[in-house]
Amino acid sequence: MRPVSAQPEVPKSIARIFLPETGVSLTTPAVLNFKLGLALAKMAVNSPLVVSELALKLSNISRVLLLHTQVRNRNDYLLNPNLGRRLDKHSKNQLLKLKPQRCDISIIIGDGLSSEAVQNYAAVLVKNLWRIFTKNKLSLAPLCIVDQARVAVENEIGYYLKANIAIMIIGERPGLTVRDSLGLYLIYQPEVGKTDECRQCISNIHPLGLSIKLASEQCYELCLEMLRQKTSGVTLKCSYVSKNNL
Repeated sequence: MRPVSAQPEVPKSIARIFLPETGVSLTTPAVLNFKLGLALAKMAVNSPLVVSELALKLSNISRVLLLHTQVRNRNDYLLNPNLGRRLDKHSKNQLLKLKPQRCDISIIIGDGLSSEAVQNYAAVLVKNLWRIFTKNKLSLAPLCIVDQARVAVENEIGYYLKANIAIMIIGERPGLTVRDSLGLYLIYQPEVGKTDECRQCISNIHPLGLSIKLASEQCYELCLEMLRQKTSGVTLKCSYVSKNNL
């Protein structure tokens, strides 16, 4: 069942503070609203990504590779995070057969913990990034969509695609007011075994948070610094100001 945009909406407040009280308890509407937020967050975690629909939206800008991790089902994904960090045998062989040339950027989309965020915003974000990168003469690997993905699967994919930088676009863990937030994770010279101190992260990409336009600009500027300094994560030293002319 795909996420449905017509689901009841949590009121657009970011923090649950100064909630109305009656006596020593919260009011009934506040309690019901909390339960609604929790239910929608659970739905965001458990709803599958409609990969075919997303791939169709992006087929006009790139060849799209459909990949899968070693996860067997959603319960497996939640209980065994390491399985979501490695590709299954079929997906690995699919990448090995490509014999790609070295490129600057590999963009990867993963469902993560909010397929709803990916379904709603990933296509627009990818198109923005693709436009900026191609305009600025950065070479791109074929676009990848990974089912049952964790962030670190970008290590393996970026390595096989011979990308200098891998960028993972993934659904972030939902909260009680924002259940459809995207995160961007960037790593220089991706390879299996690299851990989170080697990554840059741009998070909270959603209508109430960081805009897709600003996230795209920040991502591009980070990529330039990573290529210039030949590193990423805690060893990257940069301060960047987003530009409006990208």
